[in-house]
Amino acid sequence: MKILLATYTTPESFLENLGVDEDNATVVAVKTKARYEDGDKIILEIGFPGLPNQILLRSIAFTPAREQGDYQWFRLEPGEEPQRDFLIAVASGRANARWTRRHRRFPMRMPARFVVEGEAESVHHEAETEDMAAGGISLKINESLPDGSRVTVLLQPGDGSTEIEFVGKVVWNREDDGNVEIGVQFDKPGGDSMKRLRQIIRGVRISGKTLE
Repeated sequence: MKILLATYTTPESFLENLGVDEDNATVVAVKTKARYEDGDKIILEIGFPGLPNQILLRSIAFTPAREQGDYQWFRLEPGEEPQRDFLIAVASGRANARWTRRHRRFPMRMPARFVVEGEAESVHHEAETEDMAAGGISLKINESLPDGSRVTVLLQPGDGSTEIEFVGKVVWNREDDGNVEIGVQFDKPGGDSMKRLRQIIRGVRISGKTLE
C-alpha cells in the first residue's frame, strides 16, 4: 500500500473535490501526476490551510466514467467516516479543534499472530494488522473475540528480526461482509517493543510505502 500526499490549496478546493458515488460511498479527487490502477489501495494524507494536522485516509483508486484531466479518483474505505467528517467540519469552518484521537494511528499491513489468555499457549491464531498507534492496534482475524479478552499479539516485521510482542485487551469488534476486525489496547505502550514499532513506522513514512 502506498501513501499519496493530497494537498489542497484551500479548504474550499478540498470540499469541491469530495463527492459520493452511486453506492453512497465517499469519493475524493486528488490532483497528481501519479497514476494508480483500479483497485489499488492507497493511503491519502490530506492537507489544506487551516487543518491542524494532516489526516490519513484509507482509500481505493478507481477510474470514473468521465475522467478529469490531472485528477486521480479514490473511494474511501469503510470505517473512515470519523476522519472524513472531521475534515469536512474543518473545511466548512464548523470545527477548529485538533483531531481528538489520543494516539495518531498509522494504516499498515503486517502479518501477526496472537494468543488468547485462557487458551493453550501453543494455539497461535493468524492475523494481519490493519492500522496501529502508540496505544493499540487493529487486527483482521478469522473469528470475533469478546470485548475484554486478554491477548498477546506477536507482530512479524518481515525483515528477519524477531517478532514484536505486545500484551493487551480487546476493546472493540467490527464485522463487515464476513470480515472481522478487532481493536486491541496495549497494557504498556512504551518499552522496547514500541521503540521497534516506531522505527518501522518511521522507515515506512520515509519510503512512502506501507508493509504488505
